[in-house]
Amino acid sequence: MVKSEIIQHYDIDRKKISVIYSGVELDIDESRAGSVREEFSIDPSARIILFVGSGFARKGVSEMLRLLAKLDRQFFAIVVGKDKHHAKYRALSGQLGLADKVKFTGPVNDIDRYYIDSDILMLPTRYEPFSNVVLEAMRGGNAVITTRQNGAAEILQDALVMDQSTDEKIIPELRRLLDDADYLDEIKKQNRETVKEFSIEKNAMETLALIEATMNDSSAPV
Repeated sequence: MVKSEIIQHYDIDRKKISVIYSGVELDIDESRAGSVREEFSIDPSARIILFVGSGFARKGVSEMLRLLAKLDRQFFAIVVGKDKHHAKYRALSGQLGLADKVKFTGPVNDIDRYYIDSDILMLPTRYEPFSNVVLEAMRGGNAVITTRQNGAAEILQDALVMDQSTDEKIIPELRRLLDDADYLDEIKKQNRETVKEFSIEKNAMETLALIEATMNDSSAPV
């Protein structure tokens, strides 16, 4: 996505651009599984929908809350991250009838346990070059919903990619993920396999290889 934007806006020869995808540590400590459910007294039968990010306006928290209000399903949503207008978003969740279904945690230091306990990461961002949060959530075994304005949408199931942050066409897919355990499990399994191709080691090796090639060959992509 970013490569296309550079070509479009700066008229750079595509042969001069190499794409190296983000990477994450693939290992995750699952020893604290269940701790988030226990901490917030979440019904064992309720699916957990997670948001992770700071700067709620750009990353679509308002849009997410408005979409969740249309679900008519049992779920519990957790919003993790920092925003100076936290109170505004809490008030909105109350206005939408979600006060008992949404928890705002603020920033946390132990994000992996949220990924482990969650079922769905929802990130209806207005723009994101390539969100590492998506990779982290996939590593933790989450289905992931995001927008086409997030470069990470390239590696997700097309049915779970929103055209924009307000796209209500995602609601049937959200309902299916909440209702159909087999479908949810299949998406989770696919994501665990896909994220194996996005290790931090691979990112580092490709970066170093490109630097070396560029130093040794003046015609190499830069």
